[in-house]
Amino acid sequence: MFYLYTTKFTVMKKLIAVFTCSILLLSCGKGPETIIADSDPLLPSDSESTADQLTEEEPTSAFTHYKLGEFDTIYSLDPLFATSESEMRMIKLIYEGLVQLDPKGELQPAIAKRWEVNVDSTRFTFYLKPDVFFHDSNVFNSGIGRKLKASDIEYVFERMGSVQVPDQPANMFNNIRGFYAYHQEQTRVKDPAKRALNAIDGIEVRNDSTILFVLNKRSGNFIHNLAHPYASIYPRESVQAAKGGPIQNPVGTGQFYLVKKEPTRFILSSNKEYTGSKSQVNRLDIVNGLSESKLFHQFEQGKIDLLIQPSPSVIKTIIGNDGKLKEAYAGAFNFTEAGPSTNYYVYYNPASNQQQEVTQLIQSLQEEQLIEHPSLGKVRFTKTDTSAVYSNTTNRIQVTIANTPCIYPLFLINRVATLSTNYGYSTTMNPSYAVYSNTTFSTRPFPGTIPVIQWTTPLYLMSQNEISGVTFGKYAWNMDLFGLTTLGGS
Repeated sequence: MFYLYTTKFTVMKKLIAVFTCSILLLSCGKGPETIIADSDPLLPSDSESTADQLTEEEPTSAFTHYKLGEFDTIYSLDPLFATSESEMRMIKLIYEGLVQLDPKGELQPAIAKRWEVNVDSTRFTFYLKPDVFFHDSNVFNSGIGRKLKASDIEYVFERMGSVQVPDQPANMFNNIRGFYAYHQEQTRVKDPAKRALNAIDGIEVRNDSTILFVLNKRSGNFIHNLAHPYASIYPRESVQAAKGGPIQNPVGTGQFYLVKKEPTRFILSSNKEYTGSKSQVNRLDIVNGLSESKLFHQFEQGKIDLLIQPSPSVIKTIIGNDGKLKEAYAGAFNFTEAGPSTNYYVYYNPASNQQQEVTQLIQSLQEEQLIEHPSLGKVRFTKTDTSAVYSNTTNRIQVTIANTPCIYPLFLINRVATLSTNYGYSTTMNPSYAVYSNTTFSTRPFPGTIPVIQWTTPLYLMSQNEISGVTFGKYAWNMDLFGLTTLGGS
C-alpha cells in the first residue's frame, strides 16, 4: 500500500534535536537520529487514521508502506537456523554478508568494499567498508548499534562450526582450512575443556577492517557461498542475549531492521544508515503464519500487496492448465513467474531397511500423479540403486515419513503418502522432524539419506495490479525491492 505521512515540528524542537544529535555524535561516533514529533510515523496508533496525522502546516512527504505475504511460517530469523525460502528472504532484508548477488547473479560488494584473490584462488582477503554499523538494538548496553569489525565475521564462522547450531551451513564452508576439524571437534567432543581447537586455522583477522580466508584447495563456489543467507553477519551480542540459543532479537546491517514482531506479522523499517543501494520502501510488513485460505483472502481484499511463492493449492485454484489465470480471476491481480526455480527433495533413509519396497514404489509413481498441475514444475526420479546399501530382511510395507513445517515439501510428501496408500502401502507421518531408524522418507537431508525424488518448481509472484518492481536473482531467497513501486504513487 502507499501512504502519506507528515510530522509537525517547531523551530525550538528542531534546534533541540540538532543540538542533541551533535553531542551524541561527538561522544559515541554514531548517534541515534533524534526526531521530536507529535506522533510516530512508523506505527500510527489504532485510534488515529492516516488522515488524522496529516497537517497543513508543513508539506507532506511520501512514506511508502508495503505488505508482503509469505505462505510458509517464519519461525526463526537466526541465519543458521533458517530452513525455508521465506525465512531466508527475510534474513536477506535484515542482514548482509561480505558480498551479495545482484539480480543477474553477479557478485557485488556488501559489507566488504573490495577483495583480493591470489593466483590459485586459495587466499581471499576482504577489506571492509569503513562506515558499516549494526542496527540500534537493546542487545547492546547503550542501545546504539556499534561499528562492525572483522572479528565479528570471524565469530560468525566460529559459531557456524559449533555444536549449538545445525550442520548444514557448516557443510558449505568445509573447504576453509581447519574448518572441518574445528566443526568435527565441536560436534563430537562434548566437554569444552577437552577440545584442543579454539579457532579456525584458515580465518585470520588482520585488523578491524581486514580479514583473510585460506582454503584447502581451489574452489569456484566459496565466494558465491559468502552471499548465501547462512553467511550473514551479526554481532555476538545478539547470540549472548539469546543465551547461546537461536537469535531472538535479530541485529544486522541490512537495508531493514525489525521494529516489532506480532503473531502473524513482522514490521520492518528502512535502515537510514544502510550503505548499499536503497529501495524507496519506508515500512515493510511481512505477513505469515496464516492458513493458505486466510492469506489468499486477505490478498483478494487488498489487505496484502504481494504474495510470494503462492502455495500449490492456491496455484491450482487460480491457474488453468494453460498457465493463465482462470476466468474468475483474470484481471483481478497480477500473476507472474519471478525467474528462479527451487528444488525440493524426498530423501530415502537406508537405515529403515526398506530398499525393495521403496524401489518398487518409486518405479510406480508418475510425474503427473505427484504434482497434478503443469504450472507446478517438473519431477525427476533418481536412478540410485538403494538395494546396494543394505540387504532387505524384513520386507515391511509400512512407510514412515518425517514431518516438515514447509508447505511445498509437505505438499510433495503428502502426495507420496497418498499414492503409497493407493499402491497398497500403509503410511504414517511422524510428528518429529528428525529421522530415526524406522523413518522411510524425509524432505531434509540427514547423514546417510539418499535423494530419490527431485521436484523443481518455478517461483511465482502475485501482486495487486498497481504494484510492480519486485525482482529475484538466481535464487528464490535473493529478492530485490529496489524497484518496488505503486502505479500513480509519488
